Amino acid sequence: MKTRLSISLEESMRKVASPRLAARLAGCAAMGLLLAGCGEEDPFGAVTPNVREGSARIWEVSAEDLPSAFDLVTGQRLFLGSGDVGATLGDVFLDGAPGAVELRLRSVASLLRAEAAHAVEIRDLGEVDFEDVREVPEEGYTASEDSLGVTVAAGHVYALRLRRSELGFNFAKLVVDAVGSTGDDPDRQFIDFRFAVQIRPGDRHVVEED
Repeated sequence: MKTRLSISLEESMRKVASPRLAARLAGCAAMGLLLAGCGEEDPFGAVTPNVREGSARIWEVSAEDLPSAFDLVTGQRLFLGSGDVGATLGDVFLDGAPGAVELRLRSVASLLRAEAAHAVEIRDLGEVDFEDVREVPEEGYTASEDSLGVTVAAGHVYALRLRRSELGFNFAKLVVDAVGSTGDDPDRQFIDFRFAVQIRPGDRHVVEED
């Protein structure tokens, strides 16, 4: 059964000389019906969240057969030196001196300084509740070229400032849930962590807004 709206649309389209314009009118009318059926709420408003969250495990770089780098925006684990880390992939990696227990989180830019997409700065926020960190600081980060990075400690939350484009910085947070080792080899340590990254450049909120 045709509604009054559909009949009115057909009559209007018969008066339109351009078939292309008629098709556009039909598309607009269909979208209008869809939005009307959903009320005033935008049905596409919550499809893509502005804050992406996840968890992962990476190993120190000396464990060459295991992923030691991570890309926060895509949520990918990467192998340094394997070709995975390119012009647009790779933010941080886990570093540790041979035989040492101390681990450090470093920007990939400290290794690949020519790759602007890997410019990541890090700040240790200490032992705070990960969920309570709703907005990360604007300043106080290590330089992306800093070869020392920051010391990794279980329970610590880290703020990250990522230079991913000319639009400005993206901000993120990361908490180290655990530090462990695969086997008895001291050079195969890993960290388990959770992260949240804000996709909108310049926005320091790292919790999805209601």
